Amino acid sequence: MTRATAVVWLGVAVHAGLVIHRAWDELTDAYVVQGLFRTYRPPGPQPDGWLVDPRPGDLATEITARYGPASPASAPAPSPTAWAAWLAARGLSPRPATGFAGPDEPPRLIFLASGEIRLQTGRFQGQAVLFDPPAG
Repeated sequence: MTRATAVVWLGVAVHAGLVIHRAWDELTDAYVVQGLFRTYRPPGPQPDGWLVDPRPGDLATEITARYGPASPASAPAPSPTAWAAWLAARGLSPRPATGFAGPDEPPRLIFLASGEIRLQTGRFQGQAVLFDPPAG
């Protein structure tokens, strides 16, 4: 190998290293994007799993926005029977959070032992996707 060829290969290696470093920075950076109607924050780890789309809002407003009808979104007391009555008043019938939750499925509420309530919005790679009001 001539000296000129070695210099060229060294330049190629340095350039490839810089490109890889720049790509790594771009792919791992957590951008906060200001949209037209809300701010989109990057995903982040939580004790229960990854928080993918953090945004503010309460559970009653989210259920009204997803399933309608557009009625007052005041939340009921945090009990399964109160939520069942609240959903029934809006023409929705809750069901247990088992299996796949599609977009046309009724709301699936999960009542945690701590008294907190989550809305299962679907599944991604075998894991439940939840609307978690306290995390937003």
